[in-house]
Amino acid sequence: SEVVQIHKIFSVLGKPGDANWNNGYRVPPTEILRKSVPNASKGAIVCIEGMLKLDPLKRFRAKQVLNCTYFEGDKFATPKRRK
Repeated sequence: SEVVQIHKIFSVLGKPGDANWNNGYRVPPTEILRKSVPNASKGAIVCIEGMLKLDPLKRFRAKQVLNCTYFEGDKFATPKRRK
């Protein structure tokens, strides 16, 4: 459920406060994500941060996620994306 998802996100990133909820929605700190996902590449961290933005207008859409550098290369290639 959405409540469970939000609880899991906040348990990793911390609960939103005035700095990131009421006043412009702050991106989750990269250091926290790096500790939570230590083997993640820079591209993966950027993608995760984009998907977890609190402001829905700034949160990555599916097309933006698929265009993240994390998904480049043959590892994720589909027939249309292969060179």
